[in-house]
Amino acid sequence: MSSPAVCSCLGAALIVVLFACTKAQAPTTDVTPLPTGLPAVAAPEAVSAAVAAPFEVSAAVLPAPPTVTEAEVRGLLDLWLAAQNQGDFASYQMLYATKMTGVRAVGVIRRQFSRAGWMADRKRMFGKAMQVQAEQVQVAIAAGLAQVRFVQTFQSGSFRDKGPKVWLVAREFDAPRIVREEMLSSVVSTVQQATPPPAENLALAVRVGDSTWLAIDAAPPTGDVSPTLLQQSGAWTAGVALDWTGTRKPWKDRDIIVYGQTGEVCRGQAVEVAAIARALPHFGQVQDWTEGPEQQRPPASEIAAAVWDLGKGDAITAVRIRPYPTPGNRADCPKALFGRSAHLPSPVFLGRDATKAGQLRETALATMRGERFFAEIGRDYAREVQPPRALTWDQYQHAVAEVVSFEGPGIRLVVTHAQAGEACGGFGGEYLAIWTARPLPPDNYRLVLASDPKAGADAVPQAAVDVDGDGQFELVAPDRIWRMVGPNWQPVFSLRVPDYDCPC
Repeated sequence: MSSPAVCSCLGAALIVVLFACTKAQAPTTDVTPLPTGLPAVAAPEAVSAAVAAPFEVSAAVLPAPPTVTEAEVRGLLDLWLAAQNQGDFASYQMLYATKMTGVRAVGVIRRQFSRAGWMADRKRMFGKAMQVQAEQVQVAIAAGLAQVRFVQTFQSGSFRDKGPKVWLVAREFDAPRIVREEMLSSVVSTVQQATPPPAENLALAVRVGDSTWLAIDAAPPTGDVSPTLLQQSGAWTAGVALDWTGTRKPWKDRDIIVYGQTGEVCRGQAVEVAAIARALPHFGQVQDWTEGPEQQRPPASEIAAAVWDLGKGDAITAVRIRPYPTPGNRADCPKALFGRSAHLPSPVFLGRDATKAGQLRETALATMRGERFFAEIGRDYAREVQPPRALTWDQYQHAVAEVVSFEGPGIRLVVTHAQAGEACGGFGGEYLAIWTARPLPPDNYRLVLASDPKAGADAVPQAAVDVDGDGQFELVAPDRIWRMVGPNWQPVFSLRVPDYDCPC
C-alpha cells in the first residue's frame, strides 16, 4: 500500500492527487458520545446480552476521490480568458494550483517554469494590453484529473502567435486549478519556419516493446477506434490497425534500412501499418491497472482505450519493421534513430564523437558558461541556492555535462548539454546549444552559437546526416529533427509523448 506522502506533485493540499496516488486504507471507527441524561455504565446483564447477540459487519463505503467536471473546467477556461483580456493579474494567478509547472513556447523558443517563475514571467506580460482566444476546446477526464486541449491565439501590440496548448487540471481547495500548462508549439507570423524532410527520406524510429516502428505520418485515424495495448511500461502504447491505402500504400512490403548514430543498424521489411498513441500515465492510474488481484483489474481492452485517449492528440501513423533473419543483421536494431527505403542512395553521416576530455571539451564548456541564457539560469541558481554552493549551476547536485561533436570535410558542429538540480522542490536547470566550431591554431577552437538555447533542452542530437544529398545536414535525436534556417539550427519535427505522471 502506497503512503499518501509519496504524492508530492501537488502538495498535501491537493486532495485529488492524494486519492489518485494511494490505495484504500482501513476506515476509522466513529465514536458516538452517550446521550445526555443516560447512565454512563450499562447494567451487567445488558452488557452480557450485547456480547452474546449476533452482529452484522457491513462493507465500508469510502468516499469517491474528488474530481472535476467538464462544466467546471470550461468555466475555469472562461475565467482564464477574461483575466487576461481584462488585464486582471490578481484573478489570473488565483486560477493556478499552489504547485504547478508551465512551459512557454514562442516560435521555437521554449522554457519551463515553476509556479513562481511562471507568475513572474506572466506578470511582465500583463504590463501591456492583450487579446487571448481559445478554439477547438477538448476536455478529457480520467482518474480525477482533466486534460484540456485548445488552440490559443495571443496578440499584444504587433506581436501575434498561435498554437496548441494543453492543461492538466485538478481540484484544489474545492475548486478546479491548473497544475500544468504547456504551449506545445507556436507559430509567429514574423518568424521563418523550416519544414521537416519527407518521411520517405527520414522517418523517425519508435521503439514499442520488442519492435521497431517508423513514423511516416502525424495524422491518426478519426472516429470510433478499437485500440490494442502494445506496451505496458515506460511510455504505455496503444495501437489501431490500419490498411495499406492512400499515402501508406507505397510502404507496403518495402525494404527498409534502419540507421543509428553513424550508419546502418539493421535491415528489414515494412510488414504492418498502424496508428500509435503513446503516453506516460499518472502512477496512481498505473497502480489501478497493474496491482491487486488480477480478477479485479480492468481488462486489457479497457486499458488500451484509456491509453489511446491519453495519447491520441499526439498519435502517429507508423509502419512496423520486421528485420531479416540474415547473419549479422540485428533483430533489435540497436540505437535506431530513423529509417528509409533501401532503394534510396545511402545518406552521408558526419563522424560523431562523445567528447569526454581534451581541449575541445574544455573550450565548449567554457564558451557555454559565458553564453547569455546560461547566465540567466545562473542568476536563478544564485537566488534559489544559498552558499556554500558549487561555483556554477551546471556543477550543482546531480550534474550532467555532455559535449558531442560532429565532423566532416569543412564542417564541425558541437553540441553542449548541461543539467543539474531537481525538477521540483528546488533549483533545476537544463541547457542545450548547438555551435559551429572554427579551428583556432595551434590546437584550439572558437565556437560560434548556431541555435537558440531557449528552444528546449529535452533531446540531445545523436546524429548529423544529409538524407537528400543537398549538402545540408539534419540533426537527429530520438523523437526530434533539427534543420538549418539561415545561420541557425531549429527543431522542425518532434514526436511528443504526453506526460501525466507526478514528476515530483
